[in-house]
Amino acid sequence: MLDKSRAERDRPDHKARAARTVSAFAVYRQQVRDHLDRYLRILERQHQAIQTDDMDTLEFYLREGRETLAELQAVQAVVYAREKDSGDEELPQEREAVQSLMERVRRQHRANRDLLVQHRDALGERISDIRVPAQARSVFQPATHGGNMIDMSM
Repeated sequence: MLDKSRAERDRPDHKARAARTVSAFAVYRQQVRDHLDRYLRILERQHQAIQTDDMDTLEFYLREGRETLAELQAVQAVVYAREKDSGDEELPQEREAVQSLMERVRRQHRANRDLLVQHRDALGERISDIRVPAQARSVFQPATHGGNMIDMSM
């Protein structure tokens, strides 16, 4: 039995299939890095939109970021499942590259969040600084002058 399985492993078609599997796995790993890099660029653009107070652009990049994260999660699920099934570990350099990208993404995300909090606080201060004169009429109050009925009898 042992010789038969060894013979199967040594067959050229088995080796080619194993090479294709490793190659496909490398493609998925590269896709993870590409998605992380794309998400990092999106976060940087979000940061610029927050700084320039361009909410339309920010909304666009938020949607694009959600889509990129969904794609990233799908690819990562494949990678984790294949790692679990094959027992194949990433090369230390690959793992380090992904971890470095993840850390950069986390830092940029924190910076964006902090900038948004500052922006929100500044808007709150501007709203609280608005002073409506005491004698000013509210747009929701009925007018105090003039009649509200017209006599049409003649």
